Amino acid sequence: MKAPTFFTALSSFALAFAMLGTAEAQDSVHFKKQDPVVGSRRVSKEGLTMKNKMSIEANGQVIQTLNQDMKANKHFIFTVLAVKGKVVTKLKVAVKAMDEKLDQGEAGSNEKSNPMVGKTFILETIKDVISVTDGDGNPVEESLVKEARKAFAKELAEDKVEDFSNIIPDRPVKIGETLQVPAAVAKKLFESGGDDFKVEKFVIKLIAVKEIRGEKIGVFAMSMNMAVKPSASLNMSIKFKGTMSLGVNNSWPYDLSMSGPLVFSGKEQGMDLTGKGSMGMNNSNRYSGPRAVTKKRKAKLY
Repeated sequence: MKAPTFFTALSSFALAFAMLGTAEAQDSVHFKKQDPVVGSRRVSKEGLTMKNKMSIEANGQVIQTLNQDMKANKHFIFTVLAVKGKVVTKLKVAVKAMDEKLDQGEAGSNEKSNPMVGKTFILETIKDVISVTDGDGNPVEESLVKEARKAFAKELAEDKVEDFSNIIPDRPVKIGETLQVPAAVAKKLFESGGDDFKVEKFVIKLIAVKEIRGEKIGVFAMSMNMAVKPSASLNMSIKFKGTMSLGVNNSWPYDLSMSGPLVFSGKEQGMDLTGKGSMGMNNSNRYSGPRAVTKKRKAKLY
């Protein structure tokens, strides 16, 4: 048997080194970006649950307790009808569900459904104004125009497609790597736009990359601390933990599920209000229809 020559040994070393590089590359993933495309369709389902027990105290004594159990659900189907660059300029929205139920025990319960449920709307940006018609392009009553703008105007915003893509830096992310999400991104994703909601901390960690229904998906563990001010005199804090998944080839959100404890305190008409409970949020999105060519991301916030 011939002894290995210097060149044979060198080739073997180079092959091993290349294989090592491949193994290392598999331990990280570079999330790409994809702009919206005419004809693409997204089915979105959202759920929110909140349970809490509130105590009302006067002069150091509890005078009343109140149990609350709130559930809210939303189900929409979005179809892109026109785009300009990365911005959706015309969108069809079928409203399948948009309801809320509040149970306060002996204090009674309240259940309401948005008047848009069961209807389809077309929203279009025309000279910086969002017009709203029904699914056939006919006018709708002004109250529904206001409701549709309030609920869906953000879907036509110029920075809409950047919301989730800016969560991830424009570089390979290692499995097991922890990322602090920039405050500006967290604000767009989870805050209501006013002073009543504030994300104080949002951290994600890439824990796996999976193939789900033909899509390559990055799965993240997440934790988020949020401060909420339901009224001028009441303060609430929530500590969420959960998971979320983003498409590797588009940075689009697929699933998000988080829950955690909440505590609140404050004063109302000279009485002390204290309470604790829990809150849970979930969201799922499924996509179909044509896809654009994946583009190189241009993240600005990392």
